[in-house]
Amino acid sequence: DELPYEILCLIFDRLDLHSLKCASLTCRRWCEIIFSGGYIKRFTLYVPLVRWPVHVKDGQVSPFRRHGEDAGDSKRLILLKAIKRSARVYRNLMLELEDRSDCNRSATGTLYALLEPHRLEHLVSLRIVLKQEASQLLEMVVKRIPSMLQLRDLRLNGCFSSSTLLRLHSETVAHLELNTIVPRELEMPRLHSLDMQINRSAPFYAPARNEDLLYLLTLDSVKELKLTIRSGPIRETHRPIYTQRFYRRLKSLETLTLAENSTPENTFVAICDTCTSLTVLSICSLQIIGSRALQQLSRLSNLRELRLETIVTPYPVSFASFNLPKLESLSVGCALLMPETVVMLPPSLRKLVLYCGTDKVREELSLVVPKLLPHVSEYDFRLSSFY
Repeated sequence: DELPYEILCLIFDRLDLHSLKCASLTCRRWCEIIFSGGYIKRFTLYVPLVRWPVHVKDGQVSPFRRHGEDAGDSKRLILLKAIKRSARVYRNLMLELEDRSDCNRSATGTLYALLEPHRLEHLVSLRIVLKQEASQLLEMVVKRIPSMLQLRDLRLNGCFSSSTLLRLHSETVAHLELNTIVPRELEMPRLHSLDMQINRSAPFYAPARNEDLLYLLTLDSVKELKLTIRSGPIRETHRPIYTQRFYRRLKSLETLTLAENSTPENTFVAICDTCTSLTVLSICSLQIIGSRALQQLSRLSNLRELRLETIVTPYPVSFASFNLPKLESLSVGCALLMPETVVMLPPSLRKLVLYCGTDKVREELSLVVPKLLPHVSEYDFRLSSFY
């Protein structure tokens, strides 16, 4: 009891969550410290507003079912009472939402309690996971996001939901993650980082509602963009020109990661033409038809890290085809690498990773690079199974 607040916090930092929970039950002072405004940022309040299954054993209905209520409804009522009774204000909140006629009443009441103004004042991180149809509850939460004045991190997973989102607005959010659900309007002037995932195998995936909307977004303030398109039925966007226009608007982009089955050459050219502030560029699979396409990389004079995991092209890849004077890290995979051209890489290079198509090329690179590029302190030459 005589230890100061700062020392107790250092001790609590070294405990796992289970031990920390036990410590909070030890005495009132420890409980107040652990759940105080300054320390509570370590925890996330998890609220599942979904239907719990009613368990049946030996022909007997779960004791949670009484007076027409299912197990989930009883649990939600208990949760609602606990939230109303608690004075704790969490900085991190995770919601699971699902609209069902048999649970909306208690779920709505719980959401109203969670979204009271004094509970939103210190909220920094909000994660929403949607189950099937959840438009009604989602709209309740989205309308309160502008009132979350400390919110910096917003994550929305609609991979298993048919819900749609018309407008997403926040003056404070800096990092946004979206999974398969895309708003028609995105108004976030301070948005710095966007992590977008499209799952084409999602049960409710619809290109017009998901993928096409992405390329219509205006992301003027975004500095970091990661786009992941997971495998599924092969389907191109109805309007490929939207993809090129999308990248041509990203003039302030500094970091770009494309994890998709294939990035076409016209998209690659649009990126090189416009995103000249890029310092990091990572493309999972680049498809090149023209023999001079890689020359476009020279427009990205600020690039420090370049990762082209797989280049699919009928032409040999020469390192002399582009000039990147500030490049520090390079990772390239191609069946037709030209080892003798590595001497053209810039003196600023410190890390080199190459995925080769044959053992012969890999052995040649192992002999050539240490002699021609003494300034490279880290290099790795691998035989790729892709080729």
